[in-house]
Amino acid sequence: MLFQSLFSAILLVLSYTTINACTNFLITKGASADGSCMITYAADSHVLYGELYFWPAADYAEGSMLDVYEWDTGK
Repeated sequence: MLFQSLFSAILLVLSYTTINACTNFLITKGASADGSCMITYAADSHVLYGELYFWPAADYAEGSMLDVYEWDTGK
């Protein structure tokens, strides 16, 4: 029994990897209040898409535009 427990613990430690999972919610019609089926997916892995940043509010001149760049290509 001790050998099996030790072997299982070692196997668990050696098989540990970082998990880059995304958040998913699947709601069936029986679980929702109005009978709707819902699926949501959030690609919230900080390794894949980077971190969230906070930019404080600012006043901009009327009609001014802000450049928005794609995270992976910089375009």
